[in-house]
Amino acid sequence: MKKLTFLMIGLLLLSFAASAQISRGGKPFSFQYPLNDNIDAAKQVMPLIDVSALRNRAREIYAKGEMLPAGQIFPVSLSPENSGVWTVLPNKDRVWRLSVHVPDAPATSLYYENFYIPEGAVLYVYNAEKTHLIGSFGAHNNNESKLFATEIIYTGDCVIEYYEPANVKQKGTFTITGIANVYNAPEPPSYIKLQNPKCCGFGTSGTCNVNVNCPEGAAWTNQRNSVARILIKNGASQGYCSGALINNVAQNCKNYFLTANHCGAAVTAADKSQWVFYFNYQSAGCTNGASEPGSNTITGCTMRSSASNGANSNVFGSDFLLVEFNSAIPAAYNVYYAGFDASGTGSNSGVGIHHPAGDIKKISTYSAALTSRRYYSQLPDNSHWQANWVATVTNQGITEGGSSGSPLFNAAGRIVGKLSGGPSGCTVVAANKNDYYGKVSYDWITNGAAASQQLKPWLDPANTGTTSIAGRAACVAAGCPDIQEPNNTQATAGTIVAGTAYNALIATSTDNDYYKFTVATGTNISVSLTTLPFDYDMQLLNSAGVLLGSSANGGTTSETITLNNAAAGTYTVRVFGYNGAFSATQCYNLKVTTTAACSNTPEPNESLAAAAVISTNTDVNSQIATATDLDWYKFTNTAAQPNIYVTLANLPFDYDVYLYNSAGVLLGSSTAGSTTSEAIIYNTTTVGTYHVRVIGYNGAFSTSACY
Repeated sequence: MKKLTFLMIGLLLLSFAASAQISRGGKPFSFQYPLNDNIDAAKQVMPLIDVSALRNRAREIYAKGEMLPAGQIFPVSLSPENSGVWTVLPNKDRVWRLSVHVPDAPATSLYYENFYIPEGAVLYVYNAEKTHLIGSFGAHNNNESKLFATEIIYTGDCVIEYYEPANVKQKGTFTITGIANVYNAPEPPSYIKLQNPKCCGFGTSGTCNVNVNCPEGAAWTNQRNSVARILIKNGASQGYCSGALINNVAQNCKNYFLTANHCGAAVTAADKSQWVFYFNYQSAGCTNGASEPGSNTITGCTMRSSASNGANSNVFGSDFLLVEFNSAIPAAYNVYYAGFDASGTGSNSGVGIHHPAGDIKKISTYSAALTSRRYYSQLPDNSHWQANWVATVTNQGITEGGSSGSPLFNAAGRIVGKLSGGPSGCTVVAANKNDYYGKVSYDWITNGAAASQQLKPWLDPANTGTTSIAGRAACVAAGCPDIQEPNNTQATAGTIVAGTAYNALIATSTDNDYYKFTVATGTNISVSLTTLPFDYDMQLLNSAGVLLGSSANGGTTSETITLNNAAAGTYTVRVFGYNGAFSATQCYNLKVTTTAACSNTPEPNESLAAAAVISTNTDVNSQIATATDLDWYKFTNTAAQPNIYVTLANLPFDYDVYLYNSAGVLLGSSTAGSTTSEAIIYNTTTVGTYHVRVIGYNGAFSTSACY
């Protein structure tokens, strides 16, 4: 491993905030500060498999209505103790990286055991081109089972990068136990092209399918938000199914998820702890779009009940499986707990919402009465509903492999069944455009006598006798009551303290929340609005109500306002829903951060001869205060370390950095553009004095904000 000498100009962030597959974003350390260690020398190479043959086999399997295969998992045992490369930073923080090659894989996913990430440490996975990144994963992903999985990433060559601060109380541990060739990966974003024929995933389900955000889905947005795709782990195999969050009579937002028994009731508890559930995997509109949309993921579940009876687990009863997530669902996912109807009453109309062929979310419509049937001869009479699909304004919705386990909704928007299978398809005759859904009413108590074979003990835990209930939005998180109300005007603004996070609600379409705080002269103000359930915006006002700044990013993207070198006084933040957006149950988070404004010191240092003396491993905060300002610094490399590392961060505009020797000869530069942090690594063992020059590109400067 190599050690680096750091010259830190500006703020070098050596630890990331840890705030469940639930990721927190950010960037790996090596994206911002390149490391020279040769990780390819220790690359792990997986076996070669016949991807085309496996895709062809997958077509045959899902044509029969069975669970759709997704990938093959190679068993490994790779950990920071026995593989990869560690880099120790000068402040004793550490970075571990492992390079993996899966030949011919359109995508990969990873499985872990003994998974423990301490507070402040972060884990990322990304492709070799650094165009697809997932993470950060951290302490919030720890769980009792110590099992974990990371979602699909579009690459046959990936890098796992783990960053650990020196001051952690307990070292992190994890072992990668499986690396998957996801040969039926969704079609990746446009920056990656597959050479192999497509089988399954984004844009590859039958062309007659109808996207859930087409006109047919307009009345079903709540139900839509309950449905998710499942990437199932079953030993060395992966598969796709669908399912939905389901409400219970206690209305307590238990994270119960209903799918089909044949999607994996017999799978081990350890494997279920590594299932990945994809919410909001859907197009924004009626068309597919140019590339795959994003999604929100949860990892891990525990079985609560199923239609299994041991050896006959795949051919028994109404084909249901009820699981409970092992972790909480973030409010920003905007999920819905679908209602159910276990009364046995059919419906004259309704929809199915599902992920055919592992594709983005689709909707199928029926407009004739459901018929009570059995799916095939080994199953009991009247255990299933038959739904006959009809053509609608957009197209003819059907189901495919990967739709298994998806919910069938009645006209009231309540689940009455989940998909077992059927003959439907885009090219079949009209008489065969139908499918069979195991009845929730049969699931209720008829599959068997044990609680593990029924829905009723879980969905009606107090035995109230209720068999039909409406859906509901997510429950209000702890600490979410709107305690600042009434604060709907600037005059009634609630007083808040800088550095403290506040949870509150935009509870109606006309609700406005105002907050006030006071600062001293020369303060830098930063206001953040995060965990948004819908599209909320934010404004910053002075005491007279004059608008000083605003943030309106759109969607659920976090909002940020900064005001540097503010005058002394009281300031007000206004939070409101764009176009009347609101949620009576899901909170936003508001935080005001204040720091003392910086000064343009040490000046004058506009030339090599006038360079200010600084120390290595020390932050220097200063300004480019005019269009012609430039700052020179000098330091001495006294220990003959193999690298000099110069970083320039916290940039208000496009600034660049250059490294020179004592004679003024240029040794290196970084000119990344915009406000991207700059970094120079210069390999040397020469003891001596070096100079650094910082300039604003094209005359960029700020009289208030420091680098």
